[in-house]
Amino acid sequence: MVGGDADAQSKALLGVCEGPATEAYVLILDPHYWGTPKNSSELQAAGWVGWRKVSSVFDSSSFYNLCLTRRT
Repeated sequence: MVGGDADAQSKALLGVCEGPATEAYVLILDPHYWGTPKNSSELQAAGWVGWRKVSSVFDSSSFYNLCLTRRT
């Protein structure tokens, strides 16, 4: 989970990759989704999950907190 001060929209960060021209991307899941999707394409089409450019997801003037789970 990721959240910031100026960017109050919470996000579940599922993955990170480097795209063309060294542009960074993150796989984001909106944690507010509820229900049972028929398939993953339905979630992608509705915008609940997808790869996004880091520059479009995170506000450069905000700080961010990460909530990381730990397996025991």
